[in-house]
Amino acid sequence: MIRSWGWWPWLSLESFFLTLKIAKALWDAAYDVYDFYRLHQAWEIEPFIDLNPKNHAHFRHMPSLEVNKFGIPLCPAGHLMVYNGFDKKRSRIKWRCPLVAGSKRLKREINCPGPCSSSPYGRTVYTKPHDDLRLFTQTPRNSLTWKKVYANRSASERSFKRAKVDYELERCRVRRRRPGSGAATSRL
Repeated sequence: MIRSWGWWPWLSLESFFLTLKIAKALWDAAYDVYDFYRLHQAWEIEPFIDLNPKNHAHFRHMPSLEVNKFGIPLCPAGHLMVYNGFDKKRSRIKWRCPLVAGSKRLKREINCPGPCSSSPYGRTVYTKPHDDLRLFTQTPRNSLTWKKVYANRSASERSFKRAKVDYELERCRVRRRRPGSGAATSRL
């Protein structure tokens, strides 16, 4: 897991390790911007970025189907559709009717007059990440897989806390004596 305070050190790291293949990157909500998702797409990295609550209503390309705040489609009855995998060949996420494809517990909880489709397979909806990179991630937000992967961020956050708070790097001051030279001091 690689995390930095900005994107520039990350760019130099990528050029330094030409053979390094980064599969997943974990970021906090501060990095929830479209350009950052495009950068990850160009480098073929799967980003795990929390949605920034300040940007919740600013979707670049609003899909024709209704979705919740995590990008999960809703069936016509208003229930969350069930994730059914990611098709890498076509770069799309498959969702199915919760009444047909859901777990036994979910089927008991759903109060629906009938399936959304006459097909025994149930209603199927596809969302494509390229329609909205920010909203439709390869691993759906709020899924069990997302939560397991994103939980790895806590180790790096503890490490940052150790450096900034315990070693008092947050209290460090930088002041300049004259242009071009500077001295770092600490308020101890």
